[in-house]
Formats: sequence, C-alpha cells, structure tokens
Amino acid sequence: MSNTSKIFSECENIVFDGNFSIAKNWKAELKDRVLIGIIPNYIPREIIHAAGGLAVGVVGSEYRDPEHHKSSQEDPHSCSMLTGIFELVNSGAHLDFDGFILPTQCNAMKAYPEIIEITKTSKFIKYISFPQYFQTIIGDVINNYFVHDVLEEIHKINGVRVSKESFEDSIQLYKSNLRLTEKIYAIRQRYPDKISQEDLYNTVFSGLLIPIEKHNEILKNINDLLAEEVNEYSDNLFEFFSGAFC
Repeated sequence: MSNTSKIFSECENIVFDGNFSIAKNWKAELKDRVLIGIIPNYIPREIIHAAGGLAVGVVGSEYRDPEHHKSSQEDPHSCSMLTGIFELVNSGAHLDFDGFILPTQCNAMKAYPEIIEITKTSKFIKYISFPQYFQTIIGDVINNYFVHDVLEEIHKINGVRVSKESFEDSIQLYKSNLRLTEKIYAIRQRYPDKISQEDLYNTVFSGLLIPIEKHNEILKNINDLLAEEVNEYSDNLFEFFSGAFC
C-alpha cells in the first residue's frame, strides 16, 4: 500500500467512524475543550474554534456513503439533514457533545424524540435561520447576535472568551485548509488517475469530523505526495513525447 493509499484509508475510517472517536479524544485531552455538533455549512467553524471548541459535522449515512446508500421509501424523516442527528442519538454517540447548532428546519421538528433527547443531554441547542430573501444589513445584525449568543453559551462551559488574536489565528487555519483543498482538487482535475472521486470525497469530508490542525496536516501530506507522483508522471510523459512532435 502506497503512502497516499494509507492516508486515504485513514480518511475513510474517519468518515465511517460513527462514534466520532478522534473528536472525542481531542476533547478529552484538555478540560476547557468543547464539542459542538453542527449541520455542516450553517455556521462558520472558525468562530467555534477560536472559543476552544470543535465544530463537528453531524451527517447521516446517505452523506457518508452516498454511492451505496439507498433511501428507504418508509423513512419517516421529512428532512434528510436530520438523519445524522437521529443516527447520532440512536447510537448513543451524542452524549459527549456539549451543544448543537441546527438550522430552523430542525426547530419545526422539536417533537421528535431524538431532538428532545439532545435538548436534555446537551448544555445548549441553538437554531439558526437563513431566510431565502432578506436585507443584508438586517441579516448581518441578526447573525451577529446569534454568534454572540453561541459564544456566550460556550463561555459558560469552558470560561473562554474569544480574543481578536485567537479569532485571526482560527481564520488563518481555515484559509490554509481551503488553499490545500483547492490544490488537491486541481490535481484531481488534471490527473484524475492519481486520486479517485471516492478518495477525494473522503479526504474533504473528514475535515468536518476532526480538528482543523489535523486535517491541514493530512491535506499537506497528500499534496506533497501527489506532487511527487505528478512530477515523476509528468517527467516520464515529457521524455516519451519529446521527439514525437519535432
């Protein structure tokens, strides 16, 4: 097994780990760390990171393994985003989470026993709204209050106040993550034989489940290894075709 294959295998294991072991081990290392379950992309993870927390993407099996998942026609859940919450609660893996940030669609489904369960066991649960149409200024004010509310809840748990420096550091970490991800996508686009669609999916997806520092390290290692393979591959092609078009 090549070095890249080992890393891709690690990412796959992270994605299919329904117990969120890496995230929970990270939390256990220091007493002021918190785990916040989120429906991915509904809140900037940098904010939670700056407060000493880890925003963990809670998704269902249809997103972990979309190629092989088959939706049941008897599925009672009206929102596919909620599948991850239901699976999390039914497996008992939710007990180590300190809070949850969910879209308002979940707010309309508070009667579900799984939602009631996380309301009881977690220290807080917040619902964020993204109306389809609203004035930007009004939306910014509302979201600003929401962010402060979330940070206040985290402060109650770990006593951490977000400083300008810690927030800027978090932003830089996530910017690096984006740049590293874009490099992998670029390699995939130019050399699709070097990284499969499945490996790419698991590599990116794993970043929603582990600390950003660890994911950046994974991305950097993949980029370095793929760059070496691409250089060798490109050199061979150049040598092979160097006289073909003279």
